[in-house]
Amino acid sequence: FGSRYGPVYVAFLLSGVVCITIGSLSLFKSSIAFVSNRQSWLFRMLFSTGVKPVKYMAAHFFVNLILASVLFVVLMELGRLQYGVSPSGGMLYALLFVVFGSLLFYLIGFFIGSVSCGIESAVVAANFLFFAMLFLSGTYFQTDHLPPLLKSVSMILPLTHFLNIFRAWWAGQPALTTAGVTGPAVIGLWLAAAPWFAAR
Repeated sequence: FGSRYGPVYVAFLLSGVVCITIGSLSLFKSSIAFVSNRQSWLFRMLFSTGVKPVKYMAAHFFVNLILASVLFVVLMELGRLQYGVSPSGGMLYALLFVVFGSLLFYLIGFFIGSVSCGIESAVVAANFLFFAMLFLSGTYFQTDHLPPLLKSVSMILPLTHFLNIFRAWWAGQPALTTAGVTGPAVIGLWLAAAPWFAAR
């Protein structure tokens, strides 16, 4: 796509690929790991030794964050070296995006893993959400071109708003101002709802 449509589309596509990569890594890794650890009685063994659940989750998230950071750097460098495309925003904001993006989809994966009765159902649920976000959140094309019904679905998905904020940073624009109230509100709702329902 980059060779065909040039650097403008590469910048649009690369930002989408970065976000969906971070999202899918966190989503699948956490949802499948929670189900697998629950089925293998690892949680019982860990917690019986005095390990707190929050410590397990923090360690699991930290490993996930390292992987997401490595993928972020690799993708950004590939875009810079191959097409000369680089973001206009500062690296501090890039770090915040990686951390909050990983946390957002990690918690959603935690929710999926908590309500799934087996690994197969966790994979199906994670894939369902992943492909919905892949094609309806603006990863490859603008959501303005979607039919009204699908556009309404797109506005519910967390990746849509995360991508809008990320692309604003990429263009050197004030991210939160560009996103308005809706984007941070939807992301905040997912951040609050996913762990709350999963805990119950």
